[in-house]
Amino acid sequence: MKNFIFPIAPLVLGQFPQVSATELGGWLLCAACVLVILNQGADFWRKNLKEKPTPADTYVDKTVCKIIHAEANKKLEKSENSLEALRKEIKADVKGIHDRINDVLKAVSRMEGNQT
Repeated sequence: MKNFIFPIAPLVLGQFPQVSATELGGWLLCAACVLVILNQGADFWRKNLKEKPTPADTYVDKTVCKIIHAEANKKLEKSENSLEALRKEIKADVKGIHDRINDVLKAVSRMEGNQT
């Protein structure tokens, strides 16, 4: 096969018309522009259109998911317990304030009763 193509190649290349330096420079400039545009398009694709991170990197195993879920439930339970303790404190404070208001109201009522 090598012997078949090699003798024909000079004949085929000899049939092309002679190209001037300006024509060759123009074609090389056009080829370089096409390559630059393709390179810019590939860079744009890699930087902006490709998914980051890839979906395969975001998958989580069921065991890891269960561990994360258990930790979240512990934190939720802890915060619910602290909220319940705060509610009890607030209720006790409000009850104390109500008791003081009732005492003051009784004292004012007695004072008004004594003046008449």
